[in-house]
Amino acid sequence: MANCVIFCAGGFDGLAKPIAHNDYIIAADGGLAHTQALGLTPHAVLGDFDSYSGKLPEGIAIERFPVEKDDTDTMLATQFIEGVDNVSNLHLLAVYGSRNTLFKGHGHIFTFIRSLFRSGAEYQ
Repeated sequence: MANCVIFCAGGFDGLAKPIAHNDYIIAADGGLAHTQALGLTPHAVLGDFDSYSGKLPEGIAIERFPVEKDDTDTMLATQFIEGVDNVSNLHLLAVYGSRNTLFKGHGHIFTFIRSLFRSGAEYQ
């Protein structure tokens, strides 16, 4: 079983612990800049790309969404892991930014994560 690490587009001061070679990495929109700064290649990148304007990596899963959507990019990334096998732990990094509307929406994300991991897996 591996960790799933989702890099979001909020403030990021670096990793508290290293990413393991078997961790599944997802970049949610502007979180791609964080993975690139760390020299990491995510397994998947998704979002509406309103906070990332650089070049998207090739050879990985990329899912584009319209800017006008019901869920945040963080929620979309969290929902994406339902289709990923062997994930036992979820780590959300760079979650909080300057947009108050996103902060309010994260309660919904944590409720979803709890239901996703009812089987005893951990989330942080």
